[in-house]
Amino acid sequence: LNDSKCTLSVINKSKQTKMENMEIKNIVSQVKYLGVIIDLKQLCWKNHILSTHEKVNTIILRSIELSIIGGELTIDLQRRYYTQMIRPMIEYGARIMTLNKTLMNKLEILQHRVLTKITHTHFSAKRSATRLLLGIPPIEARYDFMLLSGYYTFIKDKQDLLVGKLVRKEQEYTNMNEDRINGGDGNHEPMCLYSIDVLSTLTKYNLQQYWKPEELPTSLFIWKSILKTQIYDYHFQRDKDDMGNNEHMKIFMDIVTALQEPHEIYPKIYAKLLDKDEHNGYLLKVITDNINICWKQNVAQGRRLIIGHCKWCEEEWENPVQHLLLECIETQGVFDSTKSSDNEKDSPLICDGQLTINELKRRCSILEKILK
Repeated sequence: LNDSKCTLSVINKSKQTKMENMEIKNIVSQVKYLGVIIDLKQLCWKNHILSTHEKVNTIILRSIELSIIGGELTIDLQRRYYTQMIRPMIEYGARIMTLNKTLMNKLEILQHRVLTKITHTHFSAKRSATRLLLGIPPIEARYDFMLLSGYYTFIKDKQDLLVGKLVRKEQEYTNMNEDRINGGDGNHEPMCLYSIDVLSTLTKYNLQQYWKPEELPTSLFIWKSILKTQIYDYHFQRDKDDMGNNEHMKIFMDIVTALQEPHEIYPKIYAKLLDKDEHNGYLLKVITDNINICWKQNVAQGRRLIIGHCKWCEEEWENPVQHLLLECIETQGVFDSTKSSDNEKDSPLICDGQLTINELKRRCSILEKILK
């Protein structure tokens, strides 16, 4: 062996191991295998995620610079570019890892940056709103989906290979040492195992009945269909609840409710809201509560509107978007003086029957001109 080309490392999280009188001098605390950075000292994925974040962020910035994202391409093309080119880089390694909230948040921020550029909304828009608009689940959902998909592949499709045998042995060990693994015996810390991550994720989505290999479906296709239904619907409902509990997002939720079919999970709301090849970033800003007169700032008492009253009718407002669209006397006069859309009968009602979606679009186009 060429000592100068070799590296030496020790996997020992709880103890310090002295490395003295070793022929190999290049001692490392992390290794990179098949593109995944493994931290051998802390046994975590932090360095891998930081490296992924840096690379993906560079690509996003370059894509924005070249107008691939946030330019004049259709929303469909930009969405496809993200899901097929950028998101796979964010998800690299997801089949074998789970992330803590801090690391997951870093990846969610990357996705949110892209989604706000595609929709031409502000970065301060709610993440759940941009996901619902574009029909894209959170990165957390994708990581959990890929972890459980990988589990099926390892323990079923590759059961005769080394990886399959290792996963099955670990699964059996988990079943026989539940107290030891959870730290329930009081003498040991909880263990970090791939099988424990899988079991925790299955439990999170009420899929623990599939923990035993013999209970898994007969094909990966069926398994992925089950996962998409359970995992995506879990996050879809959570995103809708997040929007439903926000009084400023009532118009947005009315649109989602009106345009979503009962069986759909993360439908492309934008495709039903906008005409083909239509770019209407101002409409999307309005329904996500991010028009240019309602910016918020942090104060000691919490979040407050920078502008607390309407400059047209001088009345105080709590919800600027709803006020301008439905309550302001001055803007209502402008709306009433112009002709409404001809196809109102075919447009769903929102805002407790006060508007149709087509009328909302018409009013937003007028507001854009007024507020410039």
